[in-house]
Amino acid sequence: MRKFVVAAEAAGALTAAALGLAATAAADPSAEVVVRNLETKGYPVQWLPQVPRSLLTQCTVTGQHPSYLDPSASLQEKQHTLVEVDVSCN
Repeated sequence: MRKFVVAAEAAGALTAAALGLAATAAADPSAEVVVRNLETKGYPVQWLPQVPRSLLTQCTVTGQHPSYLDPSASLQEKQHTLVEVDVSCN
């Protein structure tokens, strides 16, 4: 009986993890949304590879440099921090 309970708990945990990853993947915003949000916060943004901005809605973000942006940075600090966004387009 004990083996069955452990196996059922493990299967439930794996199912929950898979569903969580699927929900996260489905909820990822387009590269255009990420770029717009960064620009709204005051950051200059460059995306690579360079594609027309109109195509960013078909792209996903694969990386961001710098990877950490200080939420307490002043607007002036943000305006002098170039954020590079790596994108992958379909």
